[in-house]
Amino acid sequence: MKRIAFPAVFVVFITLAFLAGTAEAQRRDHLTAEEIELVRDVQDVDLRMGLFVHAIERRLWVISGTDALTPEQKKRVEKDHGEWGDLPTGTRTELISDIERILSEAIDKLEDVFDREPEQELIPFALYVIADYSEILIPELRSLAESTEDRRQLGLLESAVIHCQSILDAREGIPRPTGKRKKKKQAS
Repeated sequence: MKRIAFPAVFVVFITLAFLAGTAEAQRRDHLTAEEIELVRDVQDVDLRMGLFVHAIERRLWVISGTDALTPEQKKRVEKDHGEWGDLPTGTRTELISDIERILSEAIDKLEDVFDREPEQELIPFALYVIADYSEILIPELRSLAESTEDRRQLGLLESAVIHCQSILDAREGIPRPTGKRKKKKQAS
């Protein structure tokens, strides 16, 4: 049997195409342009956590398929379209990566606010927004892990569960806020 020799140029071309695809995947933002604008516009940390929660929900809706959405979820997608834009797109791996990165960003934002203003009144509200959702999210992430054998997806899902558990651990010892949240005072 005769071996086929590929010209060196062909091998270089395939390698460059692969590397370009990998670089493009790394450049992909974990939030849509509309979500980025919403996050930029909302400075109160608890409201920002609510945006992150909804951004994660939107990715879960896409992963599960829009046909599987409940009537309430379908109404929410239609209602949100003007402000939130189209549902995010991407492969299952990209959407799971988005979820993991959104959770990481939420933790970073909480830590940043705490480091700058440890006594800020909105921190407990923000922590409970993301922690309450983390309790709901962990079983969903584990269910996704059970339905895949893809190692990248499994690693991303495990990382997302670890982020959720970190959020739940941070909540320990912090009493649930009672009463209404006060708006953060804006600097004059």
